[in-house]
Amino acid sequence: MTVPILLPENATLARLLGHVEDRLLNGLCQDPEPAEDDDQDEPLPAPFGDCAASDAFDRVLACIPARVLYPNVEDTGYRILGPDGRSEHEPVYAVPLDEADVAVLDAALRDLRAALDGTGDPDVREELAIAAAQWETTEAAMVDALARVLAVLTLRDADTATLAEVLPESPALTVVVLTHTQEGAYRRLAETWDRLIRTGRSLPSDPAPSD
Repeated sequence: MTVPILLPENATLARLLGHVEDRLLNGLCQDPEPAEDDDQDEPLPAPFGDCAASDAFDRVLACIPARVLYPNVEDTGYRILGPDGRSEHEPVYAVPLDEADVAVLDAALRDLRAALDGTGDPDVREELAIAAAQWETTEAAMVDALARVLAVLTLRDADTATLAEVLPESPALTVVVLTHTQEGAYRRLAETWDRLIRTGRSLPSDPAPSD
């Protein structure tokens, strides 16, 4: 089943997406074809050894507009304006994702976290350590990148629905003028995206008003 999500143009998000692809999943996912060499190590368990995780992430990336993946590519003329028709907001894109692909990535994240805390597959932990050393980073940082990406990819709330109603499927050369309600949803989403991209955690609930 395909579900629409929203993604902002954000340099940190673009960097995280690249890290998950190049540093994490491409390093862990292996060719599932059996080798003739009997001495070769056994492949990692799914969703790594069968390439399910990397394949799912490739399909996710294929759905994401180039301006999200590469913020410095040529401007397409897409604009989001406030209710006054003059103030401009950073572009946001509606992206259709397959829930099955997101579920595979979520399973991969659970397996990686289990490997980190010692309750998961030791071979996954070993390969994760090798990849981290290659990129001169930590295993936790590599797993955290996937956690933050997934937090953004799975964000679906009332503000997402409100804004998705007005975003075009093909935004090039399109100008969207928000209503006051839609602009409020945009601003709240921008705050949430900022928190998720930085920490992978949702915004805390608003405090109850004091008497």
